[in-house]
Amino acid sequence: MNLDPYGIKWDKPVSRMYEAVKAVKACWTQHVVNFEGEFYHIKNALVEPKPIQKPHPPIWIAGNSPRTMKITAEIADGWIPMAPPLTPDTYKENLEKILEWAKDYGREPESIEPALFTYVVVAEDRDKARKIIELPAMMTIATWSKTVQHLKLKGSIPEEFQLQRFISNQENVAQLLGHTMDVVPPKAIDDFFVYGSPDDCIDGIERYLNAGVKHFIVAMFVRLKNMKETLQLYAEKVVPYLRENK
Repeated sequence: MNLDPYGIKWDKPVSRMYEAVKAVKACWTQHVVNFEGEFYHIKNALVEPKPIQKPHPPIWIAGNSPRTMKITAEIADGWIPMAPPLTPDTYKENLEKILEWAKDYGREPESIEPALFTYVVVAEDRDKARKIIELPAMMTIATWSKTVQHLKLKGSIPEEFQLQRFISNQENVAQLLGHTMDVVPPKAIDDFFVYGSPDDCIDGIERYLNAGVKHFIVAMFVRLKNMKETLQLYAEKVVPYLRENK
């Protein structure tokens, strides 16, 4: 939905990303840039002013396939995948692979910052949070069904509903909802999402901290009308504990 309506090509997405990072780095660090790649062609380009950060602003890569993780190890300053489809255990396993690959590329593993994008619902108690998160969480898992095979889903999700192919409109959301209820087991939510009372959310975040995460992007998985009270509860009950015990 971010590319197709605008006619933007997205075949070979990893190769395009890898080449784009190298091209952007060249523009940030070289006076006059000449770059000849498969997708990008730059001739005698002058990009000024140069970034304040040296040698350049940090580059974070969000991919979680073996190839994108190897690219992270080779050229990135940070790794920032999504919690779905990563449990704390799989996050830890994949981070360890990235750090080992970084050594193979002659880099210091500590130079790569590990982060995580995760969805959170915090409420007065776990039951209330569960009611809020259950349906959107299950639909999110459905779009990742190819990468969460260990869940032993009760069926298959059509290709057009996979995350990279999905176009969000009323008709498609309704169809995805039907597939979700038939295929995704509700217990799968506990594998991928942080939700519940403030204490539950602290426990959930600490599981990822123990897996190696150092930075979080937290998205509140609630309706807009509930956003203010959810953010307030998170800010007052969860953040202070994490700040004091980091």
